[in-house]
Amino acid sequence: MMLKDPTTPGAWFDIFWPVGPTALAILAGLAIGWLVLLLDDVISKVLGHR
Repeated sequence: MMLKDPTTPGAWFDIFWPVGPTALAILAGLAIGWLVLLLDDVISKVLGHR
């Protein structure tokens, strides 16, 4: 994703640039952790089935 700096920054600029990358990193970490735990449960059920 490419973001271009605005020519006239507004209120969104003041809020997003300091907080946005951190929030995106936290959300990505939570999503990856959730997927790892979900896949681990599914794999263990498949491998444990007789």
